[in-house]
Amino acid sequence: MFPFFRTKIFIIKNVFNNLLLQLNYCIKFYNMTAHVTKSKLFKLGLFFIVPLMLILLYLSGLKMYQRGIQDDESIFSFTNYIIAVVYFLIILFQNKPFFKPWLIKREYIILVLTMFSISCFSMNNVIPLFSSFTSWVYVYLCTFYIAYVGICYVDYLSKYLRYLLFYLLGSGVVLISYFALFLLPDLFIGIVGLMFLGLTFHIFVPLLIWIDVFKNLSKTEKNKTEIRTFILGIITPLIFLFIFLFSWSDTHNDYLDTYQKVEEQKEKILPDWVVLSEYLSVSEMGKKVLIGNYKYDNVIFEFFSFNNRNRLNFKREHNPLVAIAMMLYPSDEINGQDRVRILKSMYDKRHIAQRKLWSDQDLITHKVKNTIEVYPEYRLAYTEKEITIKNQNKYSFIEQEAAYSFYLPEGSVATSLSLWINGKEEKSRLTTKSKADSAYVEIVGVEMRDPALMHWQEGNVLTVTVFPCTAAKDRIFKIGVTTPLRKEKEKLHLESVYFDGPAFVETDEETTVRFISDRPIKSLDIPSFFDESEGQTFHYKGSIKPYFEIGCLAPKVSSNTFSFDGFAYEMLEVQKEEFAFNPDQIYLDINKSWSKEEFDHLLKTFRDKEVFVYHHQFISLDTENKDELFKELSKRNFSLFPFFKLIDKNALIVSKSTAISPNFSDLEGSEFRRLSIQNYQLMKKSLNVVHLNTTLSPYLKTLQEYQVVNLQKMDLNQLDGLVRKENFLKYPMDETVTSLPKSEIAILKSKSEKNISDAPDHLMRLFTYGQVMQKLGRSQFNNDKVSLVEDLMVDIEKAFIVTPVSSLVVLETKEDYDRFGIEENKNSLKNAAIDSSGAIPEPEEWALILLFISIIGFIFYQKIKKVNIRWR
Repeated sequence: MFPFFRTKIFIIKNVFNNLLLQLNYCIKFYNMTAHVTKSKLFKLGLFFIVPLMLILLYLSGLKMYQRGIQDDESIFSFTNYIIAVVYFLIILFQNKPFFKPWLIKREYIILVLTMFSISCFSMNNVIPLFSSFTSWVYVYLCTFYIAYVGICYVDYLSKYLRYLLFYLLGSGVVLISYFALFLLPDLFIGIVGLMFLGLTFHIFVPLLIWIDVFKNLSKTEKNKTEIRTFILGIITPLIFLFIFLFSWSDTHNDYLDTYQKVEEQKEKILPDWVVLSEYLSVSEMGKKVLIGNYKYDNVIFEFFSFNNRNRLNFKREHNPLVAIAMMLYPSDEINGQDRVRILKSMYDKRHIAQRKLWSDQDLITHKVKNTIEVYPEYRLAYTEKEITIKNQNKYSFIEQEAAYSFYLPEGSVATSLSLWINGKEEKSRLTTKSKADSAYVEIVGVEMRDPALMHWQEGNVLTVTVFPCTAAKDRIFKIGVTTPLRKEKEKLHLESVYFDGPAFVETDEETTVRFISDRPIKSLDIPSFFDESEGQTFHYKGSIKPYFEIGCLAPKVSSNTFSFDGFAYEMLEVQKEEFAFNPDQIYLDINKSWSKEEFDHLLKTFRDKEVFVYHHQFISLDTENKDELFKELSKRNFSLFPFFKLIDKNALIVSKSTAISPNFSDLEGSEFRRLSIQNYQLMKKSLNVVHLNTTLSPYLKTLQEYQVVNLQKMDLNQLDGLVRKENFLKYPMDETVTSLPKSEIAILKSKSEKNISDAPDHLMRLFTYGQVMQKLGRSQFNNDKVSLVEDLMVDIEKAFIVTPVSSLVVLETKEDYDRFGIEENKNSLKNAAIDSSGAIPEPEEWALILLFISIIGFIFYQKIKKVNIRWR
C-alpha cells in the first residue's frame, strides 16, 4: 500500500509545482507587461493590431468565397491604412528629436510595420498588387504577426514559449522573404508613387519587416537551441516547398513523357491531346499544372496586371507555391490549346470554357426556386428552375454576362425559357440554333441590350447565357425541363437537374415537389430535408442542395392521351424485344473502369469466339498477350472506341466507361472524326453494344443519342443469358413509336379526330425529341443536312423543344425578333408551364369557346339593358 500512496503523493507534488511554476510565469508576464506597456501609446498600438488582423481575415474571407468587395467593405482597407499612417505620425512627432526616426524604440517600429503589413494585404483587395491569395496565406501571415509582435516580450517568456516564438519567426521569415523578392522589381515604382498619398509605401513593407526581424534577432540574447529552433522554422516551410515542387515536377515531366509516347503512335487518327489525356494521371496537382497561368499569378512579375491570359474565365489566384513552381517548370511547355482541351474533357471544365462575350467575375447565384411536378402514371416530371443572379460590383453601370450549364438526366428535353425584362416575365421563342446565336451575339456584343439564349450541347447539356446583369437590379431567368423517370425494378426515381454557373455564395433555395396523381403515392422515398405541406406536396427552404433523388412505387401506366394537330399521343408500358443475334467477333472496349475479374469472365464467356481489343489497331487476344494488353489498356482514363471500323461486321462490343472523355465535337479536324463522318453515313443498322455499368462517357452518350449504337446496360449474368440464347435486345422505335428505355415505356403517336386531352403535353414533347434524335442520328454525320433540318424544324416548333438544331431565345422587343427573322411560334405547344395539363385547344375548340363567351356576354348585356330600362 505504501508505494501506491507514495506514487500518488509524488504526482500531486508535481502538479502543485507545475501550478506554482505557471503562476510564477503569469507574475513575470504581468510585470513584463507593466514594464513594456507602461506607454499608453504602445497599448494603443496593441489595441489596434487585433481588429486590423480580424478585418484582414474578413476581407480575405469575402475573396475566398468569391464575394465582391463592396464600397462599405473597401472602407475597411483604407481604414487600416489611415490607422497605420496616423499611428506612425504620432510616434514620429513624439520621438525626440522627431527628425531622427532611426532613434524610435524597436517596439514601436514593430507595431508600425505590422500595421502597414496588415494594411498592405487588406489594400490588396481594392488595389491588387497580387490576385486573391489562397486561404492558407492569410492564416500564415496572421501567425507570423503574432510572433513578430511577440519580439517585444521575448525577454519575459518561458523557455518553451521562446522556442515557439523563434520557430514561428523563422517560418514567417520565409513567406516575408517571398513577398519581398516578388516586389523587388517594383521598388522604383514605389519610390515614384510615394507622392500620391504614400500608398506605394506598401511595396517596401515586406523588405523592411525582413530587415527588422534579423536586426531584432541580432540584438536579442539567445542560446544555441533557440538559434536552431529559428533555423528549424526556416527549414519547415522550405521542406513543404520542396515536396510541392517535387510533386509538380513529377507531374510536369509525366506530361512531357506522355507527349513522347504520343509521338510513337503507329496510327495517328486521334489528336495528340486526346492520347495524352488518356494516360495522364487525374489529380489535383495535375489540374494545377494544366491550369497554370490561366488562373495563378506567376513569379514573372505582373504588377497591376490585367491578367489578359485568363482565357478559361478562372478567377485569378495567387498561390506562392504554384508561382514558384511555374517559374521553375513553366506550364507553357505544354501546348496552350491542348491544355484547354484536356481540362475540358478530364477535369469537367467545359462550363468554364463556355463562350462569354462579357466578364462574369462579380456575379453570384443568389436564389434558386425549383417547382417540380411529378406524374407517376406517365413516368415523367416537369421541372422549372427560377434563378436570381446578383452582380456584386460596386458600380451599378458595370454590365456582365451570366453563363450557366445545366446537366440533364438521360432522355430529358428543355421545353421553356423566360427572362424578366423591366420587371415582367417574357417568354422565349423557338428558332434554329444559327438564328438564335446570331441574334444573341449581335445584341450582346454590339448593342448591349437584353437577351437570353438556350443551346443544346453534346451529352444532353443545356447552356444558358443572360445579359446584362448589373448591380442596379438582380437578374431573373427561368428554364423548364421535361424528364422521364428512371425505373428500377418496381420503383420510379426522379433525378434533379443540377447546374454550374456563377458562384454559389450563401445561395438560398426553395423547392416544391408536387405529385400529380389521383391515387396515393406508395413507398415514397424523399430526402429528409423536405417537409410535407399538404396532400402530396413537399417543400424545402434553406441552403442550396445541388442534387437529390426522389423515389416512389411505379403505378400502372395511364391510358389517357394528349391530342394536338390531328394526332393523339399515348403512353404504353413496353419491354425490351429480343432478336436473334450470334456475333462473329467480340470487341472489348477496355479502360480504367474495368476490373481484371470482368475481363477474365468475358474471355471465359466468349472462349469459342475470336476476341479483340483496340490498341492503336485491333489485336486478337490469346493466352500470351491478354494479361499484358489488359494491364496496358486499363491504365487509360477513358477510351474512344473506333465504332466506325465495324459498320460492316457482325460484331458485339462490350464496353464500360468512366464519366470523363472528350465530346465528339471536341475532335473537330481530326482523322478520327473525318473517318467517323465518312463511315457512319454508310451504316444500315446500329451496332450492338453491351455496357457493364450505368455511367456513360460523353462520347458514348453522343453515339447513343444519335442511334449509332444500340446500347444496352446489363450485368455479366444478363449477358451470359443472352449469349446462351444467341439473342440480343432492343426497344421498339419507328415513325409512330418513341421508346424511353430508362422508364420502360413507349409513346405511341396515332391519327385522331378527337380533341380530348387528359394527359400532359409532355408526352408530345418527349415523343418528338426521340424522333428528332433518331432522324438526326447518323445523318448528323452528313455534311449536308440543311434540308433535313428544315423538315425537322416543323415538328420541333410544334413540340417547342431544344435540340441539336434548335434553340430558345428571349429578345427585348418585337422589332428585335423581326430584324433577325425569328417569327412567333404558331400552331405550337409554346413554352411549357407549371399547373398546366398542356392541353391546347384545337381551332374547332377555340371556335366553341368564343361562341360560348359570346352567348354569355349577350345574356349579360340583355340583363343590364333591362335593369337600365327599369331605372328610367
